[in-house]
Amino acid sequence: MKACFSILGFVLAVSAPASAATEAQLVAAAKKEGVLQLTSNKLIYTDILIEAFTKRYPFVKVKHETFDAASQDGYDTFESKDPAERSDVMLRCQDADMLKWTKLGWLEKLNDLPNWKSRPKRLEDDSRYVYFIGSPHVIAYNPDKLQESDLPKTYDELLDPKWDHKVVMRNPLGGNSPAFFVQFIEQKHGGLGWFEKFGKNHPFIAVTGPAVHAVVQKGDHPIALSRDLEVMTFNKRTQGPKLKFKYIENDLPYQYQLGLMSSHAPHKASARLFMNWLLSKEARDVLEQNGFHVGDRQVAELKRPTTFQWYMTKGGRDYARYRSTLFEAQRDLKSGGAMMQEKAALQREDHSGVAQMPND
Repeated sequence: MKACFSILGFVLAVSAPASAATEAQLVAAAKKEGVLQLTSNKLIYTDILIEAFTKRYPFVKVKHETFDAASQDGYDTFESKDPAERSDVMLRCQDADMLKWTKLGWLEKLNDLPNWKSRPKRLEDDSRYVYFIGSPHVIAYNPDKLQESDLPKTYDELLDPKWDHKVVMRNPLGGNSPAFFVQFIEQKHGGLGWFEKFGKNHPFIAVTGPAVHAVVQKGDHPIALSRDLEVMTFNKRTQGPKLKFKYIENDLPYQYQLGLMSSHAPHKASARLFMNWLLSKEARDVLEQNGFHVGDRQVAELKRPTTFQWYMTKGGRDYARYRSTLFEAQRDLKSGGAMMQEKAALQREDHSGVAQMPND
């Protein structure tokens, strides 16, 4: 019997994550490092999280850099030869890039963190992703030009001629937000032909998120396809009239913001401390107090049968198709008659090789 227990104890010791630690141990190790290198998209929640985290752990200095979602490929972030240029943690929206990053071994597993078991169960249970904010897509609008009651009740209503020259959206190749919207339309609205029909109403197709909202603020095109986070960020960081937004609740594209830790993190203890805190009730309360989709509000949205989500861990075999849809949607918009804001540098890297890799 003692031999059995000894063998069991050995097996458990071997199988336990080597980096498992209590919060107190993470704090002690992070104090020695004193630095966290964090990369994020340009959305307002990052500033809020950094402020709350540094208030909680003032001995960790956060160095924050942002990236352009349209050009971020992850290499410099995760595998730079110079540790000073490498990120410990990334905050960003859900996109197919992370399928590639997982295959390349860039994302650290986090299921040994003290707070891992208390995380809210939402979308899927891959230990390399922390889903910390729901990011629903919305109709953003200029309240000086339209009332909420005037807004379209469905996405298909945007194909009606009454919305001719009135709508703005971001180029499908311009970031993860419009890329997600393309997948939603293809799967829930009969395929990509929707974009050619939409193009016949001459929407303005902007390159960046701020450009989308600036056009709406100006009033020439009073509504936009956007997300709540992007509207909130624009209103916070831009002078002038504030935009409003509305969910199409019976047809809701629901994207996520994720926390990722680099497997090559130069400050592993600080990174683990931050990711553990991101999983805490304290972090969720901070986000909820600032109007983000977490907690009960998120649970309610996910109970709706019409809420659309994308399951990354099930999407490996569709990776090539995911990318090609973006180019097809852009072509369909243009051929339909959409007004395209041109930018020569608007490119997506070639993922054909990654698409052929076998699933995990």
